[in-house]
Amino acid sequence: MAFFSKSARGLAAHISKASPPYTTTQTPLGAIRSRANNATAPGRRNFHLGAVGDAVLWTADSITFLHHTGLPWFVSIPLVAVGVNFTFRLPVQYYTRRLVVTRNKLTPLVTAWSARHAATVPQGQGEEAARLWRLRVAGLTERSRARIYKSWGVQRWKSFAPFLSMAPFIIVSEALRRLCGAPTGWLSHTFGLVDAQAVASAVETSRRYLDESLVDGGCLWFTDLTAMDPYFALPIICSALLARTSWGRLSKDQLRALLSVGPPQVPQTPAMRIRTAVGRTLLLVPLFPILFADLPSAIFLYWASTFALNDVNEAILGRLFPHQSSGTLRSTQKPPIVLPYLRSQDVKASKEEPRPEQMK
Repeated sequence: MAFFSKSARGLAAHISKASPPYTTTQTPLGAIRSRANNATAPGRRNFHLGAVGDAVLWTADSITFLHHTGLPWFVSIPLVAVGVNFTFRLPVQYYTRRLVVTRNKLTPLVTAWSARHAATVPQGQGEEAARLWRLRVAGLTERSRARIYKSWGVQRWKSFAPFLSMAPFIIVSEALRRLCGAPTGWLSHTFGLVDAQAVASAVETSRRYLDESLVDGGCLWFTDLTAMDPYFALPIICSALLARTSWGRLSKDQLRALLSVGPPQVPQTPAMRIRTAVGRTLLLVPLFPILFADLPSAIFLYWASTFALNDVNEAILGRLFPHQSSGTLRSTQKPPIVLPYLRSQDVKASKEEPRPEQMK
């Protein structure tokens, strides 16, 4: 028994000398959160990309189903453009036009506040003082405009709503690209945006969704919808339709202001400078189809149908929001004065009394 007790004590002493004392370490909370974020970040990113990919595949299946109902491809693709137009683009354009109409109604109120600021701000002597005075009045007027627009729910940032209609436009274009089996355009190859492995994988993926009936599904000079337009007619048509839509709405004064490179004659606020920069950028939008002229003809057929429907949307919006001409106010005839303290007999007598012109 003593032997076992001595051996137990020696074993315990040996273990205590060999192994260090046990200490508990706590992981910081920030490290745990960072690990959790790193673990979930790829999942979130893949979820978003997967949602876009699912939308593209669903759109491609819908376009194929529409073709299998018996319609040729050169009719099915414009019908897809019509459906997207009346489902997404027209409601967004209606919302934007309503914003513009409401802002036009608020213009007299903004003008009144501008006149008030011009009368309130003191004006100094000299050109520099006059320039500072104009800048202060413009800044105060812009603040009043922002406050008024916010009160009526027509803030300027809501004017970017048309960019929401670009999402279905891009998704349908990508679906048609996959149906045609086209990998990428010359722009990506020129600037080195893709490598050889990415192109090979893209071609392999595109072959899975390739619909061979698109090869002879065109008409006129573009019978092969999977190939580019050999005469570049479709890209030029798309550019012409875009130029008519974007440049045709601008007046000569607006075009002159956007194309002028000299300093502006009227002092501009930062918001006005941003609008001018955006307007100058939008002048280059009609060149967009020409940059991607090597895309399949099916995509340009969809683009041309979409851009041509802008005139239809303008006609519908013109009926819903008729243009109000700002003509001169007509003078209304004043009603006859009826004095409440006169008796009825005196009023009748005053009516029956002949005027001096009648007596002559």
